Amino acid sequence: SGECKWGEDMFIDQCMWKVLKLNRIFEPTLLVEDHCKPPAGWKDCKDANMVSFHPFKSVDGYEECMFNSERARGDRADTALAA
Repeated sequence: SGECKWGEDMFIDQCMWKVLKLNRIFEPTLLVEDHCKPPAGWKDCKDANMVSFHPFKSVDGYEECMFNSERARGDRADTALAA
């Protein structure tokens, strides 16, 4: 909380860029971001080539994404999502 209105994504970006003086290198498979022209169907999290999907603001949405991405990579048994 506090006076800063940035989320964690903007905070880490600005810290790495302005404080640590790191260069940005775009790698399209690291993060599928809702606000950065994501491919159609990205919210199902079934693309095994992607590392991360953002944002999911609810626990249920996050858990479903995690389940689908693990299943797409073959890390999860073919079971139904627990309710």
